[in-house]
Amino acid sequence: MKSILIIAFACFATASFAQTEVEGEVSGAWTVENSPYIVTDTTWVPENEELNIEPGVEVIFAEYGLRVNGVLIAEGTEEDSIRLIDGDPEIPSKTILADDSTALISLSYCHFDGGRSFSITSDHRATISIDNSWLIAGGEVLHAHGACTTYVSRSVFISTVYREFQSTGTLLNWGTLSAEDCEIYGPRIDEDRNGGAIQNLGYLDLERCLIRGGIGGMYHAPGSVRKVIDCDLESIGITRGTELRNCIIARGVGGPRCIGAQIINNEIGGNLSVSEDFSGVIADNHVAGNLIVGGNQRLDTEAVIENNEIGGYLRCVDDGRFLVENCNIRSALIVLEAHYFSIRRSEVHGFVDLGETERFEVLNNTIYPTNIHHTPENTALLIQNADGHDNRFANNIVFIPEFEEETNLFDLWSQDFSTIIEYNCFYGMDRLIPGLA
Repeated sequence: MKSILIIAFACFATASFAQTEVEGEVSGAWTVENSPYIVTDTTWVPENEELNIEPGVEVIFAEYGLRVNGVLIAEGTEEDSIRLIDGDPEIPSKTILADDSTALISLSYCHFDGGRSFSITSDHRATISIDNSWLIAGGEVLHAHGACTTYVSRSVFISTVYREFQSTGTLLNWGTLSAEDCEIYGPRIDEDRNGGAIQNLGYLDLERCLIRGGIGGMYHAPGSVRKVIDCDLESIGITRGTELRNCIIARGVGGPRCIGAQIINNEIGGNLSVSEDFSGVIADNHVAGNLIVGGNQRLDTEAVIENNEIGGYLRCVDDGRFLVENCNIRSALIVLEAHYFSIRRSEVHGFVDLGETERFEVLNNTIYPTNIHHTPENTALLIQNADGHDNRFANNIVFIPEFEEETNLFDLWSQDFSTIIEYNCFYGMDRLIPGLA
């Protein structure tokens, strides 16, 4: 895991005796000599025009936000940042809005204080770029709507208050969101909602980000995870007993598919769920909770799951191919209706349930069956193939613990299949009651 960049820059108060009230069409340059600028009425940057905000300028949005149909460039410096402030938090839903397909908002070394509900928003096919900035608000800090493109880097995003009418995250993405070296904090809330650090309904790329996500962690409704690499994610909301909340949910249904995704080398302090049409690589992750992966045979999906530490169970569901290798699974292995499933050179600390898997290979693994009371007939290794063929359970080591009730080792049930069970080593066979079934 690479270290997360801690963003820090100075916000110096500049002595100024002038102030400038603005409204209507604006363009040109806002200078520190005329700072602070106070937005007092409807204000916009026209199409094909550009507004440049210079380092050290303070902009106060008293009652209105700013609509950008052209270009807004606010580039401070590490020594002299730009401050964008909600001047009246009692007036809700103010935005800095990129409101045209050619609109661009570019912020660098900016301090954005959004009060209760002030946010940066884009619509249509606009572009937002944020670098080396610090942004805080009571609800959504960034709302990237439409087919917009958003790039954020080396910045901190904080949502402080979870509004009752809001079920989204600190960053809400409907287009394409790429984040690198960022810290993103969702609110800590007391109700089970979908909110968190990020709610993604589009395409999402994350690299080297620190994410603390309220209950939802990162909640991806029909959105697509394309890349999550070298990140540290944790759900910090309330829990039900010892249940860990979801850090990543990527569904892919009714929206962008999770095809060619990469989830690599992350610290995930909760569950990782990439169900529905996932195809890609999940590798070198430490998952504190459960890992749930879904496929789709019609789309010929293939999930490669390798070199992961999984604190809960691994569950592979729906049609598709699942290739598991060199994983440490601290609870059960559950496979439901897979087209093909393979697990090799892994440890499983729970029961193994290959329910209605068409074809499977379980090779060179170490298995410690536990929690078998969750299975039919207290079975350690449950295989229920519908139309399997050429299946193999070979070269495995199975440690059978002491059970207080009658226990089966295998439960093989299928229609017209061949399964080869060979070259396995079973320790504790004498503990089985009534024995091998």
